[in-house]
Amino acid sequence: MHGPRRYTLHLMPNNTYRIKIDNEEAAKGSLYEDWEFEAPKQIRVRRGAPPALLAIKVWLLLLRQACSACRRCC
Repeated sequence: MHGPRRYTLHLMPNNTYRIKIDNEEAAKGSLYEDWEFEAPKQIRVRRGAPPALLAIKVWLLLLRQACSACRRCC
């Protein structure tokens, strides 16, 4: 069985991205050319929750969208 994996998403100001898995590049390209964006979603976080919880929820949502859209790294 493999140990934990490290997923990294780099978003650049010029609307390009780079996905790394265990510090090895798995995918890269243009956000608008490679992915179909869905309508914005509302993320529910309980009142008074630490900001880190919101950041984690946003990261998971982006990762799910990236993996379902690009199909190159998953």
